[in-house]
Amino acid sequence: MQLQKLELMIQKSNNIVALLGPGILEECGLPNFRNDDACYEVESSYGYSPTELLSAQFFETRKELFFQYYKEIILKKGVPCSALYALAKLEQIGKLKSIITTNMYNIEEEAGCKNVTHLYGYVEDNKCPRCGKAYSISYIKNSISVPLCEKCQVAIRPQILLIGELLDNGLMTKAANAIEHADMLLLLGTHINDYRMGKLIQYYTGNRLVVINDIVHCADSNADLLIKERPSNILPHINF
Repeated sequence: MQLQKLELMIQKSNNIVALLGPGILEECGLPNFRNDDACYEVESSYGYSPTELLSAQFFETRKELFFQYYKEIILKKGVPCSALYALAKLEQIGKLKSIITTNMYNIEEEAGCKNVTHLYGYVEDNKCPRCGKAYSISYIKNSISVPLCEKCQVAIRPQILLIGELLDNGLMTKAANAIEHADMLLLLGTHINDYRMGKLIQYYTGNRLVVINDIVHCADSNADLLIKERPSNILPHINF
């Protein structure tokens, strides 16, 4: 019954926007540090929480440990899950207009998605803060200890949002505009009360708000359709 209702909603929509949260990361085999077990494992290994290790303050004051954690954990390679391939198909047929993600990886693009807004930046983007020279993930991974700019000899800065930094206003405005004009909003691997997503959802004024997540928040009862499942268990089975 829920699948049929979701199919009907998609059929009636021509401007779908998808918001992707940390649940998608888990499906792709990437770390999700909203998971208590994952947090405990990091603290046991590094002596600090993921929030501390990935903070702007830690980058400035403890660069060696920051990059040890960054290279060993954050730069782990994931594989696109089936939900992302389904989104790429939905995009190809002209239904899905925008993907907004808090994920720091280009895993959506690897699945074939094109119009993706990375609110937190993405790990493929690394630059020298002094001269602006770009560096690849391979350069970061293969560096000994702290990766330094070949020219300036200063630490290369991953262009991701670190804890304690403000979101880029331009990216938030772009995301808000996309949601404001959407006729359907898909929340995948996240929930309505999510700290970042909640601020964006307020711009949606339609009646096709769908949450697909295996962990349900009480606020999700406000959705027009709530499916308590992993997105990869649902989206590939929808007839677009």
